[in-house]
Amino acid sequence: MSEDQLGKLCDIVSALGGNVNFTAEKLCFNSETLTIHVPFKWGLEDLYGLAHEIGHLKDHLENELNYDLWRNNSAYRLTVEMRAWTYSYDILMEAGIHTSNWSNHVNQKLSSYLNFPYQSLDALEGEAV
Repeated sequence: MSEDQLGKLCDIVSALGGNVNFTAEKLCFNSETLTIHVPFKWGLEDLYGLAHEIGHLKDHLENELNYDLWRNNSAYRLTVEMRAWTYSYDILMEAGIHTSNWSNHVNQKLSSYLNFPYQSLDALEGEAV
């Protein structure tokens, strides 16, 4: 990982109208402030995670992210997380970041979302998404 690669991802966040905050906290996206909080460690998998959070930023800006549903409906959460990981691949390619281990990383992360109690997408009928 190079500082240049991190800079390219930060530039993408800025171009979308978001902010990057370097912190000791865990990596996460705050939709209220359009801020991605970024820890002070930067291996390749950390860049994959940042690209994923940029995917959530894109979803939010396109009105495709409902945080209440994300928290309360596992089928919706899995769909949103997969969409953010799909965005992340394109973002990484745009930034020139090596993606050879991306699919293994994504598989590991997506499997963690299956630990939540599952609710069917049918439960979303009639709910605003």
